[in-house]
Amino acid sequence: MFHVKHPGRTMINYSSKQLLEKYINMSQLDIYLDLVEKANRSFNLFSRNLERDDLMQIIADSLIPVKLGWIKNDDTILDIGSGWGIPSIPFLLAISKLEITLAERSNKKADFLALALNRLGLEADIRNCDLSQISNKNNYSLVVSRRISLDGKIFPDIKKLASQNTRLIHYGLNFPADLYNLVQMIDYKLDNSSLKRITLAEI
Repeated sequence: MFHVKHPGRTMINYSSKQLLEKYINMSQLDIYLDLVEKANRSFNLFSRNLERDDLMQIIADSLIPVKLGWIKNDDTILDIGSGWGIPSIPFLLAISKLEITLAERSNKKADFLALALNRLGLEADIRNCDLSQISNKNNYSLVVSRRISLDGKIFPDIKKLASQNTRLIHYGLNFPADLYNLVQMIDYKLDNSSLKRITLAEI
């Protein structure tokens, strides 16, 4: 990993192999990948035709906030649109005692998440419903989103689930800074990929 300075921002280059080897037990990673590939043969778990190396890179990408120190051991996390468990299952594989709620509207994907957590010996709360149906009693300290548009339509639902000091981690180039209080924005590349961005904000 090395840093390239830009005005007001730092470009970081990461290695998928190094991230995975540092944070995840390889036998658990193999179990997870086998489950993902088997499920995707049965139904459309993810939209693109991804090879095993692609899946490993996505899992490594999920670990960037762990590497940056943005994930705290005592965080209560809400993962919006969990899909096949990204980024929360990699979080749990790296930091097993996190308290995480996986919000996923698709019945089949929610069933997959339950299976994967069981096989990996991990614990998380799965909510098979819309974000608007989730109660705010958990007082989430951290909300994470990947491939979810954080526009004004979803903002009220996120806001009602936040406590006074709730942070937000967003994977993606498009971040609505007018809605959230920006803390840090990191541009990076993973294995010399195209430009990626991850943002830490306060809700």
